[in-house]
Amino acid sequence: MSDSIRFSIPGPPMGKGQSRLSKGGFDFTPEHILDYENRVKNVCIEKCQQRQANYAGQVAVDITAFYAIPSSCSDKKQAEMRNGARPVKKPDLDNIAKIILDALNHVAWQDDKQVVCMVLTKKYAAVPCVSVGVHYLE
Repeated sequence: MSDSIRFSIPGPPMGKGQSRLSKGGFDFTPEHILDYENRVKNVCIEKCQQRQANYAGQVAVDITAFYAIPSSCSDKKQAEMRNGARPVKKPDLDNIAKIILDALNHVAWQDDKQVVCMVLTKKYAAVPCVSVGVHYLE
């Protein structure tokens, strides 16, 4: 691996979900999904001066979705979450990956078809966010 970029999107993880059909029969992407994709783009542009928007080679991506520890859980359950218990909740990892990869087209690479390796992880954290690493392969 040669160059890499890493950034974090604040807020709870969001998944891509399915496109919707309008009453006229046209596909559209819901507004909240478009807003999240724009947030991903903007964070990457702002934080990653080494990004390669026109990169045409292979890319490896690692995504870690950090979910908030619910305050309604018992102290014992919260301790388990801080010590490595994994969230088994929505959104699904594949949908989180879709929204991130789609948002990074023409921002961190040319097209998400270039992604040849992905590592996806869910964890609990005090502050919810999604951490993204993009590794440009030679």
